[in-house]
Amino acid sequence: MFSFENTLPESWQEIEAEGDVKNILQSSNEKPQIIFKHSPSCSISAMAKYEMESIDDSVFDTADVNYVDVIRNRPLSQLIAHQLDVRHESPQLIYIKDGEVKWHGSHSHVNGRVVNELIQSF
Repeated sequence: MFSFENTLPESWQEIEAEGDVKNILQSSNEKPQIIFKHSPSCSISAMAKYEMESIDDSVFDTADVNYVDVIRNRPLSQLIAHQLDVRHESPQLIYIKDGEVKWHGSHSHVNGRVVNELIQSF
């Protein structure tokens, strides 16, 4: 089952600074970028993280998965929302390609199935 542990899969990149957001936007011109915003103190977010950890390994050949802890890095999480013009939510999944947000969703829309569908759709 899921846990409130805040360990990350090795294939995820943690967003820790404003420069990381700029790099993600720039990198999205070469490879789609996924941002997963997570609150380690929320049971819904813990379930979403568990679901995200189940995405197909093949996704990492196609896209980068980036992670932000919204409790520890609230200002950065809000900066992401502002820069990408999406409402701040948690858990939240943001799919970026060619410098633009192509899709975003929260709560029950944050899961491995959605990630796999996004990769195939865009």
